Amino acid sequence: MRTSGLLVFLAVLGVALAMANPSNKLENKGLFCSFCEDWVKELSDELAHGAGSDEEKANRACDKVCKKHKTMDKVCKKIVDTSLKVVVKALQNGEEPRVVCGLIDMC
Repeated sequence: MRTSGLLVFLAVLGVALAMANPSNKLENKGLFCSFCEDWVKELSDELAHGAGSDEEKANRACDKVCKKHKTMDKVCKKIVDTSLKVVVKALQNGEEPRVVCGLIDMC
């Protein structure tokens, strides 16, 4: 019993330290951050070379990055709906994908 109490304490302590340390923010978002960076790179290519509106280009980038991942596709389409203007403006200003994704709280 005593060992399990110690493990619980250490787990709670670890979570508290991770939350208190802002440098862990990127690590905590792992999958979403990686997905976002891939999407931003694809969107950048679409904006430079694709046809259609920014929204059409963003949705095509979602389709390419999310192919068979329905959950990630929903996340991507939500980003398009809520944050596309911020993303496009950041890309136009030459921001790197990690910075862009940080602006929309994905990294």
